[in-house]
This record gives sequence, structure tokens and C-alpha cells, in this order.
Amino acid sequence: MSLQLAEANLEDMHEMQTVVFAAYSDYPFARLVVLEIGTESIDIIVKEIQSATERSIRLWKASSTEYWIKIVDSETGTIVGVSQWQIYKDSPFENGAPHVEAEWYPVGSRIREYCTYLMNHRLKRQANRCNLPNIWLNMICTHPKYRRRGVAALMMQWGVTQADEIELEMFVEASSDGTHLYRNFGFVEVEGLSTPRPEGELDEEWKKLEEDYPFEATWMWRPKQKMQSKYCLE
Repeated sequence: MSLQLAEANLEDMHEMQTVVFAAYSDYPFARLVVLEIGTESIDIIVKEIQSATERSIRLWKASSTEYWIKIVDSETGTIVGVSQWQIYKDSPFENGAPHVEAEWYPVGSRIREYCTYLMNHRLKRQANRCNLPNIWLNMICTHPKYRRRGVAALMMQWGVTQADEIELEMFVEASSDGTHLYRNFGFVEVEGLSTPRPEGELDEEWKKLEEDYPFEATWMWRPKQKMQSKYCLE
């Protein structure tokens, strides 16, 4: 089997989303932010992959910092690995963290409120800690049939090469499955992250959402390789 890395284009998005849905079906937080991921209904999966494709293309077109990388099995021409990177050559949060909304859930629903809260909590942390030029790894995944064949390592090598060429530090919120991979590419563990909770008394519906869709990750950082970083925890 021969694997080839390339920068993706808009026409690749539908196939890349198919990989994302297959790779993240067992991750509770992914099932929260990507509607119907993990469902057993083929009809629903097809519909939601199309929705995710359209949403991702719209966001990509509006971004000047977003890069999608694909790994292709050259024998079949199939995309087997996907990663999404933000390369910020300037300060990405000069005006603070933007507000995002979980627009794929019904207005007024509790799950929309919960998802929106988690996403904005993460964005605020990113804005506080990553306000200098940096590379943010937003997502990296391999199709389950191609795991442990070096797919993710190829994409990581692309990312660290970009960082070293333009002397940028890197950040990622790592799942438990990914920490070893990131360590191999020079990342260090900074802090364990868990589901944030708003102030005040929480009702049973909110607590149930915390149980069903927990957020667990490790904040990891790769310093500049030629310069001392000004990174700090705030």
C-alpha cells in the first residue's frame, strides 16, 4: 500500500467528511458537534454528511487561514486520512474570541444551549492562550480500516514542517488516543481538560447532557524550534 499526502480542495470535502464520520463515530463530543455522527441509520448518515460538507465548504471559503490535508491510498484513489489546520501568521484573536452558535440544533433547545456553551468556552480558552501567531490543529483522523499504518504521522509531519519553516508554535486539544502521536512530534502536555460547568444550579437535563456528551482532552503545546516562546497559561 502506498500513501500520498496532498492539500485538499473543495471537491474533496464530501469524501473527507465521510472519513470524519467513520473515524469519530465513537467519540461523544464529536457526536455533539457533528449532528448524527455515530448513528446506525444509513439514510441519516448520508443526509448529515451532505450537511456537514456544505457547512465546511462555506466556512473554508470564508477563511484565509484554514488548510485541509488529505492522505490518499494511491492503489484505490480513496481518501483515508484527513486533517484540518489553522495557520495564523498574525495574531488570531486581536478582538477576543468570536461567538459561535450550534446552529444545527433547534433554537431554544437545551442541547443547542449546551453545545454552544462548550464551544464558546473552548474558544475563549484558545483566545487567551493562543493570541500570538501559531498553528492550531483543529482535527486529525484516519479511517478505521487504515489505522496504525502511519496515516496520521504523515499529516503531523506536514504540520510540524510548516511550523518550523515559519517559526510558529503549535497547539492541540488532544484526545487520549492522540497524546502519544503528538509527543512523538515534539508536543508537551500542559493541562488536562474536562467538561466545563456554568455557574449556578444545574438542572437534570443539563447534567444528563454532561453525561451523554462529556468533553475530555489534554491541552498540548509544541514550542517554536528556533525561538523561545512567550506561551503561558492564563
